[in-house]
Amino acid sequence: MKPRKSKVRFAMVPLPVLQSPAVATLNHGEFRTLVGYCAAYAGRNNGSLGLTVGQAEHLGIPRNTLRRAQRTLEQRGLIIRTKIGTRTPPKPNLYALSWLPIDAGDHDAQPTKVPSHAYRNWPEKHFPMAHHGSRPMTHHGPREPKLKALP
Repeated sequence: MKPRKSKVRFAMVPLPVLQSPAVATLNHGEFRTLVGYCAAYAGRNNGSLGLTVGQAEHLGIPRNTLRRAQRTLEQRGLIIRTKIGTRTPPKPNLYALSWLPIDAGDHDAQPTKVPSHAYRNWPEKHFPMAHHGSRPMTHHGPREPKLKALP
């Protein structure tokens, strides 16, 4: 008996990517945006991944959060912009996930046979003052140790 193919789509992030400092230190909105791009991947469309404002809002990502998150994900090398979107007619920027090869498609990037894995260069490449051993920061910042009152 042949196994059934699932018609359910998955938003998969490989464990090495998920455990990388580039992902482990994302805030909630940035991580949701990354998951949105992962959910748009259908097996042969890396490089043509778009997330419209409406789609993002459906995922609980406000418009301003989407724009900031896209910049952060690009800076960390998690996504690579392959085509600039347009206002008229409205089309979103298109991206590729950096841990997968870029597929041929309706974008401006050349297809690749191997992924760039650009996320592996963060934080050293762009943020030399960041440390691997530091705890991930939340939007509240790192926790400060409690000081004892002097007698």
